[in-house]
Amino acid sequence: MADYDLDESLTAVEVEPAHEGTLPGDGLGNITAYLNRLWQRSIIMKQWVLEYETTFWQRMSAPSDVEAALIEARFHVANAEFFGAALGETPRTKVELDRAENYLIAARPLVTDHILPTVESIRQELEAIKTNLPSISSANPERFERIKSDLDHLIKTLRAAKV
Repeated sequence: MADYDLDESLTAVEVEPAHEGTLPGDGLGNITAYLNRLWQRSIIMKQWVLEYETTFWQRMSAPSDVEAALIEARFHVANAEFFGAALGETPRTKVELDRAENYLIAARPLVTDHILPTVESIRQELEAIKTNLPSISSANPERFERIKSDLDHLIKTLRAAKV
């Protein structure tokens, strides 16, 4: 079974959305800044491809419906991060956050009582992000990373409980 942990150094990239910044014709410094933002967005896009492939295999090998739901929720949080940070698309970011929340809601009746508060806490964090979405998408990508990390921990907890 593949492990969900991606290289930490790659997942904490600070970026500006694609639509922000200046165009390359505004001078050498601005060209450098533009190329830097372009490079950062390409890193996020590469991470998204890895996330997609990892999620596909994780879903295929998930031993339970609750683990599959949490894997799906994590994937949609990663999609929201991609749309928000790399593309600056707030409406699509919200759609992905809604999808992640729906998977968490679907997981609630399937989890044990000691895991339920964690699932609910993650769901509430998604709600908080949606409330402040325009300011969080580009300026605060660490909130997405924190939620993905919390979901990773929860998935590992479920796996450990089955061993």
